[in-house]
Order: sequence, then C-alpha cells, then structure tokens
Amino acid sequence: MYLSERDAVLDNIEYEVVDSFPRLGWVASVAPDNQVRVLCGSDVERCPEWMVEGIWDGEYTKGDFHKTGHFFGTGLRIEEGKVFFRTSCSNQARLLFYRTAGCIWVSNSLVLLSAITGAELDEAHDYHREFTSILSGVKTYDRTFRVIHPRIENFTRSFMKRSGWKTGRFPSIFRQRKPDFERIRIIWERWNAFCSGWPTIFRIPKDDVLA
Repeated sequence: MYLSERDAVLDNIEYEVVDSFPRLGWVASVAPDNQVRVLCGSDVERCPEWMVEGIWDGEYTKGDFHKTGHFFGTGLRIEEGKVFFRTSCSNQARLLFYRTAGCIWVSNSLVLLSAITGAELDEAHDYHREFTSILSGVKTYDRTFRVIHPRIENFTRSFMKRSGWKTGRFPSIFRQRKPDFERIRIIWERWNAFCSGWPTIFRIPKDDVLA
C-alpha cells in the first residue's frame, strides 16, 4: 500500500500490544493525520518502520519483506513516506481491508477486523463460495467478503499481493515478481541440510527418525 508524497505518512508506527489478541493477530489503521497505528498480539515483530508475522528470504534487520517474491505471513512496512501492506506468496494467508471516511483499516484476522468495526457475519450468505473462490486463481477470485454493518457492505480481501492505496483509490494491486526458481532450489537445499542435523541436535537415533 502506498500514499502519495503529498500525503506522506509519519515515519514511525504507533503500537499497542493487546494481551487478549491472538499472539500473531494485528489490525492497522492509517488515520486522517497520516499516523499509522497498530493493535497487535504479543508475538508480532515490531520495529519503528515495519511490523511483521512471517518469514522471508532476506536479512531480518532490513525488513525488506515488501520487496521479495518469497514471503510467508503478513506485514506492514513504511518506506520513504509510503506504506506497504504485504500478504503471503501462498494462498494460505490473506489481508482484509476496509476504508471509511478518512481512515483505512487493514488486518490479517477476520475476527479482529470484525470486532474493531462491529461488523457481523451474514448467516443467510453463502460463505463457502467466497472461501473457495481463491481456488479459481489469483486473477479471478472474489475479493469481497460479505458482512452486516450499517455502513459496511463488504470487506476487501487480498491474496498473494502487495496492496496499496493512493489518494482517491483503494485498493490498488501490485503483482509479485515471478518466482526465482533457482533461488528457491538453493533455499530448499539449505533447509534440507539444516533438517538433516536434527537427529544429532536432539540426540535421537537416526532409525527412530525414519521409523
């Protein structure tokens, strides 16, 4: 997600850790004063310019998960006055968006976003269709999620994307880079090499691991 330079957000994220939240759950908002605020669980990784619950193929301290094609989880990154919201490169994690007058709300949790907004599920609605529409592909799935609320007809869902907002438009979609299969192969080999050491680390006989 990004804001125009004229509407550049403040540099630092304002956090509030909520003990009753799921440990990796979060809800973020960009308010009319351009301050980015996050309510989150205790195990969400929090830094002044970025917030994440995920892993990626890059140096942790740089927090460049919004640029890589290999990211699993969800996160938020402020860079040069712009805000980026990032979803996983798989179809197992999505973000939910809602825009109200002067404010944008984003969350990795349907339960949390519903609690924050007061929206409820529509018992007469066919949610099976919405939940399974991603199986038709990232270009054709249904991005709406039906809720009941006096001022909200739908939440917007985003899978496998880096999503954005610019003055007058929300959300805009940026496609992820095509996967670098050679890099994936290297990562896979390193993971296998790491896992091969588990029997030694935990002093478990190799035959027991293979049993």
